[in-house]
Amino acid sequence: MLRQSAADPDCAIPPSAQDWDILLIDDLQLMQEEAGQQALCELIRSSPERRFVLLSRGVPPGCLTAFQYTGLMTVLEADDLLFDADDVRRLLRLYGVAGVTDSEIDGILKESVAIRWA
Repeated sequence: MLRQSAADPDCAIPPSAQDWDILLIDDLQLMQEEAGQQALCELIRSSPERRFVLLSRGVPPGCLTAFQYTGLMTVLEADDLLFDADDVRRLLRLYGVAGVTDSEIDGILKESVAIRWA
């Protein structure tokens, strides 16, 4: 895996000849230059055997929407990562916490949403 951050001034799209299977780019929202965005799109098109994880605190650049429309890219919003009641129960069970009531689970869910919006 090759990990980069667009916040790094030296961040550059790696050449396709470089040896990696997964490219992770964090802070994608900081990749503002059209040339860098286009280079990333071209790398994705030319490397179908590779995987790309693009982390952003904003919407993906417009050049990536074609990948989303064709189903080649999945965009996860913050709400997609929230636990539901069953997830909380499983997590508590994994940590050996037993006997948690439904009202306690509801309280955990309400608190986690309140923290997210604080």
